[in-house]
Amino acid sequence: MASETKGNYEGALKSDNGQADPGLSQDFDQPGLVDFAYGKLPGHRAHSFKLFGTYSPIEGLLLGGNAVLESPRNFGCIGVHPTDDFAALYGAASWFCNGKPTPRGSQFKSGWLKNVDLTVNYTVPDTVLGGALSGLSLRADVFNLFNLKSELDFNEFGELTAVGDLDPNYGKVSRYQSPRYVRLGVSYKF
Repeated sequence: MASETKGNYEGALKSDNGQADPGLSQDFDQPGLVDFAYGKLPGHRAHSFKLFGTYSPIEGLLLGGNAVLESPRNFGCIGVHPTDDFAALYGAASWFCNGKPTPRGSQFKSGWLKNVDLTVNYTVPDTVLGGALSGLSLRADVFNLFNLKSELDFNEFGELTAVGDLDPNYGKVSRYQSPRYVRLGVSYKF
């Protein structure tokens, strides 16, 4: 079964325009700013598959994995409202581009997000060195094991400050999946 996240309000933060200050959304400041705002929200993923688990082949050794496969995100085109003068004062803040409606999430999609993370944790047994290392754990985490480079976010601004003032960066990638990296850890319980 597929899920769907639709509406005209994402919540306290507005990720489609990069707004990161909670509670200060411009969405309902002017009536024209909600024209064609109803659609697939930035958090919409029709399908999300997750697989995770751990396995202990011998005492003290723990192997873990986490795999995620998520369907594409939908993007729209944010521009200047062509008929509401008050909404147009906000510049590129409406779901119009080049004078035409471009409902939220209706213009293009990202690719699928694929990710695999692995964990290895070894806890030194009490029998090593007469228990002197009892409580010592060594850990390694590998994130994005296959070093995949999914395109996660795109520029949704189709216009800059006036109707027809096209943004040359519209539709270009603005954020990629984090590259593969390894985190090493040591802990000691006493």
